[in-house]
Amino acid sequence: MKACFTGKLPQSLRPGAASCVPFIENARQGQQALVVHKGRLTLDGAGDACVHYDVDVDRAIREASSSVAAREAQTALLSTDLWLWHPRDRRVRLEVDAPSAVHVALPFAEVTERPMDVDDGRVVYDVPTTSYRWRSTSAFGAFRSFAVDVGRGMVDVHLLHPDLDEKGVRAWMEAAASSVTTVAGRFPRRRVQVFVRKAALGGEPVVFGMVARGGGPVATFFVADDDKQALVGEWVGVHELAHLLTPYIQRQDAWMSEGVATWYQNIARMRSGLLSKEECWAKMVDGFARGRRAASSASTVQQASARMHETFAYTYVYWAGTAAALLLDVQARVQSNGAWSLDRASDAVLDDAVAAQKRLTAKRYAELLDQAAGTDMFVDEVVRVERTQGFPDVQQVLWKLGVHEKHDGTVWLDDKAEWAWVRHAIERPVAAPATPKQKTASTTSR
Repeated sequence: MKACFTGKLPQSLRPGAASCVPFIENARQGQQALVVHKGRLTLDGAGDACVHYDVDVDRAIREASSSVAAREAQTALLSTDLWLWHPRDRRVRLEVDAPSAVHVALPFAEVTERPMDVDDGRVVYDVPTTSYRWRSTSAFGAFRSFAVDVGRGMVDVHLLHPDLDEKGVRAWMEAAASSVTTVAGRFPRRRVQVFVRKAALGGEPVVFGMVARGGGPVATFFVADDDKQALVGEWVGVHELAHLLTPYIQRQDAWMSEGVATWYQNIARMRSGLLSKEECWAKMVDGFARGRRAASSASTVQQASARMHETFAYTYVYWAGTAAALLLDVQARVQSNGAWSLDRASDAVLDDAVAAQKRLTAKRYAELLDQAAGTDMFVDEVVRVERTQGFPDVQQVLWKLGVHEKHDGTVWLDDKAEWAWVRHAIERPVAAPATPKQKTASTTSR
């Protein structure tokens, strides 16, 4: 690696995580050797403008956790914490010069405004400071890639294992990304990187998924069954992409981020035709019942969120958050007589909240929603949910929406219910916003 600086040199460079320090080698500033001290490389302010260092990737794959370095067939999947040593709060530009046989996939945005006379095959990226503070992932090696153009956004899909079927994965990702566009009529990010890994056989076609946000959004999926019929319509792809509908919400408030994603994994699939209305609401009713059984009457969902990874209270947290999303959406529609919804408010704040590059609490996110809608209904509901012990009460709301559970676990939908009009609005996909028509020259002009 080579890091060069213009203007004043930073005082030091550091990795994103202390666990990555042991894998740096041969660090030097010009001809001067650098030694890692207290987890950082201290630079000579009057020395050479460029710092060189090596990273022992093979050793990291052998010794570090899989979240830091892993191998998938002929590809190294690396946390950017491992190789991106950086100044504390200074944006940098990254220039990648890789052999033609080595493919590179990074979360950062490419710099497009390069001089016209520069065409050396190198790719330059703008690296924001979120790369230093939030988890991020990169891939280097031999893998296949394709792009999915959807809803004014682009999903770059990278197949990290040679045995993965491109046709099946492409159809799956197109369906999942298209479903997410039904929330606001657009895809929530301009560009997203998706890494697809091969999983051992499991009970579901997609065994696991996760999203990282440092430097730009990256979703990673472990696929066990890449057959098109098995993949298209499954829930994990939509759930993870639905996380991009909200800004980064702190882990202690996972009930909000996971709840919104779980709400839309079902609502968005219904809107796009991957689920029927009855299937969607039956999944909701079943999830609420499982969340209620898993809930602790001695703790709030906020308390459970803070300890979720220690207590494994995932069912309670995810579905209590989904219940909260239902309550937020329904209340917004009822109080505004249909003018506002969770769909509209979340889309209204998304771009500015993402650009601010800050982690939000659930309450702060609700405040942003209220600012967009000119109300205080979102904050009031979030505070009430955070203070309530046990599972949020959604039964009365479901009845008013006309959602009734049958003895066999299916549902029947009452279109004469008091709030049936709200349910109908929830069930409709949001159309893409109109774009101004461009004037074109007449082909018949003389």
